[in-house]
Amino acid sequence: MENGITDVNCLNKDSKLWENPKLKDFITFWFYEVEKNSVRPSTAGTFYELIFRHVVPQLGEYRMSEINLFLLQSFFNQKYEKGRLDQRGGLSYQTISSIHTVLNSALNYAKSNGILLRNDCTSVRLPKKEWGKVKVFSKAEQKQIEHAALQSKNPNRVGIILCLYTGIRIGELCALHIEDVDIGNQMLHVQRTLERIKCLDNSGRKTILYEGRPKSHASIRDIPLPGFLIAYIQNYLNKDRKTALPDETFICGKSGKPIEPRVYQKYFKSILRKAEVTNANFHCLRHTFATRALEAGVDPKTLSELLGHSNPSITMNIYAHSLAEHKIEAMELLAPLYEKSII
Repeated sequence: MENGITDVNCLNKDSKLWENPKLKDFITFWFYEVEKNSVRPSTAGTFYELIFRHVVPQLGEYRMSEINLFLLQSFFNQKYEKGRLDQRGGLSYQTISSIHTVLNSALNYAKSNGILLRNDCTSVRLPKKEWGKVKVFSKAEQKQIEHAALQSKNPNRVGIILCLYTGIRIGELCALHIEDVDIGNQMLHVQRTLERIKCLDNSGRKTILYEGRPKSHASIRDIPLPGFLIAYIQNYLNKDRKTALPDETFICGKSGKPIEPRVYQKYFKSILRKAEVTNANFHCLRHTFATRALEAGVDPKTLSELLGHSNPSITMNIYAHSLAEHKIEAMELLAPLYEKSII
Protein backbone atom coordinates (compact mmCIF):
# COMPACT_ATOMS: atom_id res chain seq x y z
CA MET A 1 0.00 0.00 0.00
CA GLU A 2 1.25 3.51 -0.84
CA ASN A 3 2.41 5.98 1.79
CA GLY A 4 3.07 3.22 4.32
CA ILE A 5 -0.65 2.66 4.86
CA THR A 6 -1.84 -0.67 6.19
CA ASP A 7 -2.94 -3.14 3.50
CA VAL A 8 -6.73 -2.92 3.18
CA ASN A 9 -6.92 -6.72 3.29
CA CYS A 10 -5.84 -6.58 6.94
CA LEU A 11 -8.79 -4.41 7.86
CA ASN A 12 -11.98 -6.38 8.27
CA LYS A 13 -14.70 -6.71 10.83
CA ASP A 14 -12.79 -9.45 12.68
CA SER A 15 -9.53 -7.49 12.89
CA LYS A 16 -8.46 -6.00 16.23
CA LEU A 17 -7.41 -2.92 14.27
CA TRP A 18 -11.11 -2.00 14.19
CA GLU A 19 -11.17 -1.59 17.97
CA ASN A 20 -9.34 1.74 17.79
CA PRO A 21 -7.46 2.01 14.48
CA LYS A 22 -5.21 4.84 13.42
CA LEU A 23 -7.03 7.26 11.13
CA LYS A 24 -4.65 6.42 8.25
CA ASP A 25 -5.60 2.74 8.44
CA PHE A 26 -9.30 3.37 8.73
CA ILE A 27 -9.56 5.97 5.97
CA THR A 28 -7.50 3.76 3.65
CA PHE A 29 -9.99 0.94 4.16
CA TRP A 30 -12.93 3.32 3.75
CA PHE A 31 -11.56 4.76 0.50
CA TYR A 32 -10.68 1.48 -1.23
CA GLU A 33 -13.46 -0.75 0.10
CA VAL A 34 -16.37 1.66 0.51
CA GLU A 35 -16.04 4.90 -1.45
CA LYS A 36 -13.82 4.27 -4.48
CA ASN A 37 -16.34 2.28 -6.52
CA SER A 38 -19.38 4.32 -5.53
CA VAL A 39 -18.25 7.56 -7.17
CA ARG A 40 -17.11 8.63 -10.63
CA PRO A 41 -13.49 7.63 -11.45
CA SER A 42 -12.49 11.29 -11.65
CA THR A 43 -14.04 11.94 -8.24
CA ALA A 44 -12.23 8.91 -6.81
CA GLY A 45 -8.95 10.32 -8.12
CA THR A 46 -9.67 13.66 -6.47
CA PHE A 47 -10.57 11.97 -3.17
CA TYR A 48 -7.33 9.98 -3.30
CA GLU A 49 -5.26 13.16 -3.62
CA LEU A 50 -7.13 14.89 -0.80
CA ILE A 51 -6.81 11.92 1.54
CA PHE A 52 -3.19 10.97 0.96
CA ARG A 53 -1.75 14.43 0.35
CA HIS A 54 -3.60 16.38 3.02
CA VAL A 55 -5.49 14.28 5.58
CA VAL A 56 -3.14 11.36 6.19
CA PRO A 57 0.14 13.35 6.46
CA GLN A 58 -1.30 15.48 9.29
CA LEU A 59 -3.93 13.33 10.98
CA GLY A 60 -2.96 9.81 9.97
CA GLU A 61 -1.10 8.81 13.12
CA TYR A 62 -3.93 9.74 15.48
CA ARG A 63 -6.10 6.97 16.86
CA MET A 64 -9.77 7.29 15.93
CA SER A 65 -10.64 7.91 19.58
CA GLU A 66 -8.38 10.98 19.48
CA ILE A 67 -10.19 12.62 16.57
CA ASN A 68 -12.09 15.44 18.27
CA LEU A 69 -13.48 18.85 17.36
CA PHE A 70 -10.43 20.75 18.60
CA LEU A 71 -8.07 18.65 16.48
CA LEU A 72 -10.26 18.87 13.39
CA GLN A 73 -10.87 22.62 13.69
CA SER A 74 -7.12 23.22 14.08
CA PHE A 75 -6.47 21.05 11.02
CA PHE A 76 -8.85 23.02 8.80
CA ASN A 77 -7.62 26.36 10.15
CA GLN A 78 -4.07 25.38 9.28
CA LYS A 79 -5.11 24.32 5.79
CA TYR A 80 -6.76 27.71 5.26
CA GLU A 81 -3.72 29.65 6.48
CA LYS A 82 -0.82 27.67 4.99
CA GLY A 83 -2.05 24.39 3.61
CA ARG A 84 -0.64 24.52 0.08
CA LEU A 85 1.84 21.75 -0.61
CA ASP A 86 4.21 24.19 -2.30
CA GLN A 87 4.34 26.24 0.92
CA ARG A 88 2.88 29.28 -0.85
CA GLY A 89 -0.03 30.08 1.42
CA GLY A 90 -3.40 28.57 2.22
CA LEU A 91 -5.71 26.34 0.26
CA SER A 92 -8.70 27.69 -1.61
CA TYR A 93 -12.17 27.51 -0.11
CA GLN A 94 -13.13 24.90 -2.71
CA THR A 95 -10.25 22.57 -1.79
CA ILE A 96 -10.89 22.96 1.95
CA SER A 97 -14.59 22.27 1.40
CA SER A 98 -13.72 19.14 -0.61
CA ILE A 99 -11.40 17.87 2.14
CA HIS A 100 -14.19 18.44 4.65
CA THR A 101 -16.67 16.52 2.48
CA VAL A 102 -14.34 13.52 2.23
CA LEU A 103 -13.34 13.47 5.89
CA ASN A 104 -16.90 14.02 7.10
CA SER A 105 -18.16 11.14 4.96
CA ALA A 106 -15.43 8.81 6.25
CA LEU A 107 -16.09 9.70 9.89
CA ASN A 108 -19.82 9.26 9.40
CA TYR A 109 -19.09 5.74 8.20
CA ALA A 110 -16.90 5.19 11.26
CA LYS A 111 -19.71 6.36 13.54
CA SER A 112 -22.33 4.16 11.87
CA ASN A 113 -20.03 1.14 12.35
CA GLY A 114 -19.32 1.79 16.02
CA ILE A 115 -15.73 2.97 15.61
CA LEU A 116 -16.63 6.50 16.73
CA LEU A 117 -19.23 7.61 19.24
CA ARG A 118 -19.79 10.85 17.35
CA ASN A 119 -18.55 12.66 14.26
CA ASP A 120 -17.12 16.03 15.31
CA CYS A 121 -16.37 16.93 11.70
CA THR A 122 -19.99 18.01 11.34
CA SER A 123 -19.35 20.83 13.86
CA VAL A 124 -16.23 22.22 12.17
CA ARG A 125 -16.60 25.82 11.00
CA LEU A 126 -15.10 26.39 7.56
CA PRO A 127 -13.98 29.78 6.23
CA LYS A 128 -16.61 31.84 4.46
CA LYS A 129 -16.61 31.42 0.71
CA GLU A 130 -15.46 34.52 -1.13
CA TRP A 131 -16.45 35.10 -4.75
CA GLY A 132 -13.58 36.81 -6.50
CA LYS A 133 -13.86 38.81 -9.69
CA VAL A 134 -13.34 36.51 -12.65
CA LYS A 135 -11.09 37.32 -15.59
CA VAL A 136 -13.09 38.41 -18.64
CA PHE A 137 -11.72 39.38 -22.03
CA SER A 138 -12.69 42.87 -23.15
CA LYS A 139 -14.61 43.21 -26.41
CA ALA A 140 -11.42 44.38 -28.11
CA GLU A 141 -9.47 41.39 -26.78
CA GLN A 142 -12.27 39.08 -27.83
CA LYS A 143 -12.02 40.36 -31.41
CA GLN A 144 -8.24 39.93 -31.35
CA ILE A 145 -8.60 36.33 -30.15
CA GLU A 146 -11.22 35.56 -32.78
CA HIS A 147 -9.03 37.04 -35.52
CA ALA A 148 -5.95 35.08 -34.38
CA ALA A 149 -7.96 31.86 -34.18
CA LEU A 150 -9.46 32.31 -37.63
CA GLN A 151 -5.99 32.96 -39.04
CA SER A 152 -4.64 29.76 -37.49
CA LYS A 153 -3.95 26.86 -39.84
CA ASN A 154 -4.94 24.39 -37.14
CA PRO A 155 -8.51 23.17 -37.89
CA ASN A 156 -9.12 22.82 -34.15
CA ARG A 157 -9.43 26.61 -34.05
CA VAL A 158 -13.16 25.92 -34.35
CA GLY A 159 -13.14 24.91 -30.67
CA ILE A 160 -12.10 28.38 -29.51
CA ILE A 161 -14.86 30.04 -31.49
CA LEU A 162 -17.40 27.48 -30.29
CA CYS A 163 -16.50 28.00 -26.61
CA LEU A 164 -16.49 31.77 -26.97
CA TYR A 165 -20.11 31.71 -28.16
CA THR A 166 -21.54 28.82 -26.10
CA GLY A 167 -19.58 28.97 -22.82
CA ILE A 168 -18.88 25.22 -22.69
CA ARG A 169 -15.97 24.00 -20.55
CA ILE A 170 -12.74 22.73 -22.09
CA GLY A 171 -13.45 19.15 -20.94
CA GLU A 172 -16.89 19.32 -22.53
CA LEU A 173 -15.40 20.61 -25.79
CA CYS A 174 -12.81 17.83 -25.98
CA ALA A 175 -15.51 15.21 -25.30
CA LEU A 176 -17.92 16.43 -28.00
CA HIS A 177 -18.68 13.87 -30.68
CA ILE A 178 -19.63 14.78 -34.25
CA GLU A 179 -23.18 13.58 -33.52
CA ASP A 180 -23.41 16.01 -30.58
CA VAL A 181 -23.26 18.94 -32.98
CA ASP A 182 -26.78 18.82 -34.38
CA ILE A 183 -26.70 21.03 -37.46
CA GLY A 184 -30.26 20.15 -38.51
CA ASN A 185 -31.81 21.28 -35.24
CA GLN A 186 -29.16 23.95 -34.61
CA MET A 187 -28.38 22.45 -31.23
CA LEU A 188 -25.26 21.48 -29.30
CA HIS A 189 -25.76 18.45 -27.05
CA VAL A 190 -23.40 18.52 -24.06
CA GLN A 191 -23.52 15.12 -22.39
CA ARG A 192 -19.97 14.05 -21.53
CA THR A 193 -16.60 15.39 -20.43
CA LEU A 194 -12.99 14.39 -21.08
CA GLU A 195 -10.32 14.67 -18.42
CA ARG A 196 -7.02 13.15 -17.36
CA ILE A 197 -7.45 11.49 -13.99
CA LYS A 198 -5.34 9.53 -11.53
CA CYS A 199 -5.20 5.82 -12.30
CA LEU A 200 -6.14 3.76 -9.23
CA ASP A 201 -5.90 0.26 -10.69
CA ASN A 202 -2.85 -2.02 -10.71
CA SER A 203 -1.87 -1.33 -14.31
CA GLY A 204 1.18 0.71 -13.33
CA ARG A 205 -0.08 3.80 -15.13
CA LYS A 206 -0.12 7.05 -13.16
CA THR A 207 -2.96 8.67 -15.09
CA ILE A 208 -5.52 7.82 -17.75
CA LEU A 209 -7.62 9.85 -20.18
CA TYR A 210 -11.21 9.39 -19.04
CA GLU A 211 -14.42 10.21 -20.91
CA GLY A 212 -17.53 10.15 -18.76
CA ARG A 213 -20.71 11.90 -17.78
CA PRO A 214 -20.46 15.41 -16.35
CA LYS A 215 -20.31 15.71 -12.56
CA SER A 216 -23.77 17.23 -12.20
CA HIS A 217 -27.07 16.55 -13.96
CA ALA A 218 -27.36 20.27 -14.80
CA SER A 219 -24.21 20.04 -16.91
CA ILE A 220 -26.00 17.69 -19.30
CA ARG A 221 -27.72 20.26 -21.49
CA ASP A 222 -28.70 21.41 -24.97
CA ILE A 223 -27.37 24.75 -26.18
CA PRO A 224 -29.02 26.45 -29.20
CA LEU A 225 -26.51 27.40 -31.88
CA PRO A 226 -26.89 30.82 -33.54
CA GLY A 227 -26.97 30.97 -37.34
CA PHE A 228 -23.49 32.47 -37.82
CA LEU A 229 -22.00 29.66 -35.72
CA ILE A 230 -23.89 26.99 -37.66
CA ALA A 231 -22.38 28.23 -40.91
CA TYR A 232 -18.86 28.22 -39.46
CA ILE A 233 -19.25 24.72 -37.97
CA GLN A 234 -20.76 23.37 -41.19
CA ASN A 235 -17.76 24.66 -43.12
CA TYR A 236 -15.41 22.96 -40.64
CA LEU A 237 -17.25 19.64 -40.92
CA ASN A 238 -17.36 19.76 -44.73
CA LYS A 239 -13.75 20.82 -45.16
CA ASP A 240 -11.77 19.37 -42.26
CA ARG A 241 -13.89 16.45 -40.99
CA LYS A 242 -15.78 15.29 -44.07
CA THR A 243 -14.75 11.64 -43.55
CA ALA A 244 -15.38 11.60 -39.78
CA LEU A 245 -17.89 9.15 -38.34
CA PRO A 246 -20.72 10.36 -36.04
CA ASP A 247 -19.14 8.86 -32.90
CA GLU A 248 -15.72 10.43 -33.50
CA THR A 249 -14.73 13.46 -31.46
CA PHE A 250 -15.58 16.88 -32.87
CA ILE A 251 -11.99 18.10 -32.47
CA CYS A 252 -9.06 15.69 -32.52
CA GLY A 253 -5.30 15.36 -32.62
CA LYS A 254 -3.21 14.55 -35.68
CA SER A 255 -3.60 10.83 -35.02
CA GLY A 256 -7.36 11.17 -35.15
CA LYS A 257 -7.64 10.41 -31.43
CA PRO A 258 -9.34 12.74 -28.95
CA ILE A 259 -7.28 15.76 -28.00
CA GLU A 260 -6.97 16.06 -24.24
CA PRO A 261 -7.75 19.31 -22.41
CA ARG A 262 -4.18 20.15 -21.34
CA VAL A 263 -2.98 19.83 -24.95
CA TYR A 264 -5.78 22.06 -26.21
CA GLN A 265 -5.01 24.52 -23.44
CA LYS A 266 -1.46 24.86 -24.84
CA TYR A 267 -2.89 25.55 -28.30
CA PHE A 268 -5.15 28.23 -26.82
CA LYS A 269 -2.15 29.86 -25.15
CA SER A 270 -0.42 30.04 -28.53
CA ILE A 271 -3.48 31.83 -29.95
CA LEU A 272 -3.34 34.36 -27.11
CA ARG A 273 0.30 35.08 -27.93
CA LYS A 274 -0.54 35.62 -31.60
CA ALA A 275 -3.45 37.84 -30.60
CA GLU A 276 -1.11 39.79 -28.27
CA VAL A 277 -3.57 39.31 -25.42
CA THR A 278 -2.40 38.89 -21.82
CA ASN A 279 -1.96 35.24 -20.83
CA ALA A 280 -5.12 33.73 -19.34
CA ASN A 281 -6.73 30.37 -18.62
CA PHE A 282 -9.01 28.75 -21.20
CA HIS A 283 -11.87 29.05 -18.71
CA CYS A 284 -11.83 32.80 -19.36
CA LEU A 285 -13.64 32.09 -22.64
CA ARG A 286 -16.53 30.74 -20.57
CA HIS A 287 -16.47 33.81 -18.31
CA THR A 288 -16.40 36.05 -21.37
CA PHE A 289 -19.41 34.31 -22.92
CA ALA A 290 -21.37 34.70 -19.67
CA THR A 291 -20.49 38.38 -19.35
CA ARG A 292 -21.39 39.14 -22.97
CA ALA A 293 -24.70 37.31 -22.45
CA LEU A 294 -25.53 39.46 -19.43
CA GLU A 295 -24.57 42.58 -21.37
CA ALA A 296 -26.96 41.48 -24.12
CA GLY A 297 -29.79 41.17 -21.59
CA VAL A 298 -29.94 37.39 -21.11
CA ASP A 299 -31.66 36.72 -17.78
CA PRO A 300 -29.67 34.86 -15.04
CA LYS A 301 -31.94 31.79 -15.04
CA THR A 302 -31.55 31.21 -18.77
CA LEU A 303 -27.82 31.88 -18.55
CA SER A 304 -27.43 29.40 -15.68
CA GLU A 305 -29.06 26.71 -17.83
CA LEU A 306 -26.81 27.51 -20.78
CA LEU A 307 -23.74 27.31 -18.53
CA GLY A 308 -24.86 24.10 -16.83
CA HIS A 309 -25.08 25.59 -13.32
CA SER A 310 -27.36 23.80 -10.87
CA ASN A 311 -29.15 27.04 -9.97
CA PRO A 312 -29.13 30.76 -10.93
CA SER A 313 -27.62 31.81 -7.59
CA ILE A 314 -24.31 30.24 -8.61
CA THR A 315 -24.35 32.26 -11.82
CA MET A 316 -25.25 35.44 -9.94
CA ASN A 317 -22.45 34.93 -7.40
CA ILE A 318 -19.81 34.38 -10.07
CA TYR A 319 -20.86 37.21 -12.35
CA ALA A 320 -22.11 39.75 -9.82
CA HIS A 321 -19.46 42.23 -10.97
CA SER A 322 -20.97 42.22 -14.45
CA LEU A 323 -24.40 43.01 -13.04
CA ALA A 324 -22.86 45.80 -10.91
CA GLU A 325 -21.50 47.45 -14.04
CA HIS A 326 -24.98 47.25 -15.58
CA LYS A 327 -26.41 49.01 -12.52
CA ILE A 328 -23.96 51.89 -12.98
CA GLU A 329 -24.95 52.24 -16.63
CA ALA A 330 -28.64 52.09 -15.66
CA MET A 331 -28.26 54.86 -13.10
CA GLU A 332 -26.50 57.07 -15.65
CA LEU A 333 -29.59 56.81 -17.85
CA LEU A 334 -31.46 58.77 -15.18
CA ALA A 335 -29.21 61.80 -15.57
CA PRO A 336 -31.39 63.60 -18.19
CA LEU A 337 -34.33 63.54 -15.76
CA TYR A 338 -32.66 65.93 -13.36
CA GLU A 339 -33.01 69.70 -13.73
CA LYS A 340 -29.70 71.46 -14.23
CA SER A 341 -30.64 73.83 -11.42
CA ILE A 342 -30.50 70.96 -8.93
CA ILE A 343 -26.83 70.38 -9.63
